[in-house]
Amino acid sequence: MTPDGAPGTLDEKPQPAPRLGLGVQLLYGLGALASAAKTVPISLFLMLYWNQIVGLSAFMVSAIVMVSLVFDAVFDPLVGAWSDRLRSRLGRRLPLMYAAIVPMSVLFIMLWTPPRFTPFGIEIYLAVVLLALRLFDTLFELPHLALVPELTRDYDERTRLLTIRSLFEAVGGIGISALAYNYFLREHPDGSGGVLSGHGYLSFALFTGAVIVICLLISTVGLHRRIAGMTPSAPQPKPASLFGHMRRSFGSPGFRRLALAAILIALGSGMGSALGLYWLLYFYRFTQAEISLLFVPAMIGLAATALTPVIVRRIGKRRTAVVMLWFYLAITSLPLLARLTEMVPERGTLLFLLVGLQSAVGAGSMAMVLIALSSMNADLVEEAELRTGYRSEGLMVSANTFVRKASQGLGTLAAGLVLTFAEFPIGADRSEVPGDVLTRMGWLYLAVTFGLALGSTLILRGGNFERADHVRRLERLSQSQL
Repeated sequence: MTPDGAPGTLDEKPQPAPRLGLGVQLLYGLGALASAAKTVPISLFLMLYWNQIVGLSAFMVSAIVMVSLVFDAVFDPLVGAWSDRLRSRLGRRLPLMYAAIVPMSVLFIMLWTPPRFTPFGIEIYLAVVLLALRLFDTLFELPHLALVPELTRDYDERTRLLTIRSLFEAVGGIGISALAYNYFLREHPDGSGGVLSGHGYLSFALFTGAVIVICLLISTVGLHRRIAGMTPSAPQPKPASLFGHMRRSFGSPGFRRLALAAILIALGSGMGSALGLYWLLYFYRFTQAEISLLFVPAMIGLAATALTPVIVRRIGKRRTAVVMLWFYLAITSLPLLARLTEMVPERGTLLFLLVGLQSAVGAGSMAMVLIALSSMNADLVEEAELRTGYRSEGLMVSANTFVRKASQGLGTLAAGLVLTFAEFPIGADRSEVPGDVLTRMGWLYLAVTFGLALGSTLILRGGNFERADHVRRLERLSQSQL
């Protein structure tokens, strides 16, 4: 008997899933494109929009986002366990995915169309809409991510599938951002419009909401036949033992190490995303036309993530995550350090080239880090199955969805604190922000990001994340099922 009361052996040896065809992989990736179309604008514009346009303090926006993150920490594992246990003629994952598509789109639109309420009413509105959006986001994204360890047990194929997901996320994120800067929120020759103006956000939200619905429906309907036929390869815990099962599943040293390191990395990358426009607009003083040019090197850098499976085969997932994290920090810190130390002039060609290099390397290397972390998380499904006797893909990848949202939540919180400590003014013109405010922001940001990277590196030094560890787990599972 297992610790949760499950039989020590299974009645039938599970048959491995057939190798994934290109059509399945592309349909899966299309769902990630819609996810990026939703999450990237939130990462880029949420703090700027609600702080500089709506007029909420940076601390209040950060606090509201943090409350939603606490909600996610409780809700995500429950949804994961629910999706593992759900029984319907559509299987385990599809009912939740279908139910989330339209509400997610509507709530995204509501996030950028606040009503004329009192200041307190606006704060409540933001909190309610953000909480509801995160709830429906979880109902789709968690089952969607749970498909990775469910579709394949192969160490390298999981990385390939997550790489395709990342490439589609890149297309969705860069595409929707380019449309925002160059069309919906474009800056006019007379200086009007732009991301610091309230005009354009409604049409941008409506367009993005339509993209979300269309892509998610095509992806889910396209995968319907493949997903609906799936059944769990291991029994599920009884409701009375569910929380004990969750405790045991999350209790392994490897899982704790991975989850903590991933949260620290997500915090740093999320803070960088939330403050990205502040650097570009206020510190480097680029025009939106110049900012839009940075999508070209970013797209080139993200295309390089296709090399992730090759790198993982050579050095493993843990080393890939650590090496690419420090490569990311080394390159992306260059333009900020160059300006803080006045090594390059303001608005010069050299500064723009450094920021272009930052865009290319930063986009690609951080994507590789997240692919490696997600793939390591997928491999821990078998470790949890060995510990508990149950196979719970949804429960285990709930940590992955939480980390993804932590990059928005904790990152926005950290960005808000940096802005607060630096005394960044609300509604400021680009030329009116004092230089000492920007200098404090820069040094504080660099100190925090390097500290987070060092902490995550030390945490990942241990843990059973290598190919040999995964093969041993599969062998043990195979022996227990004879």
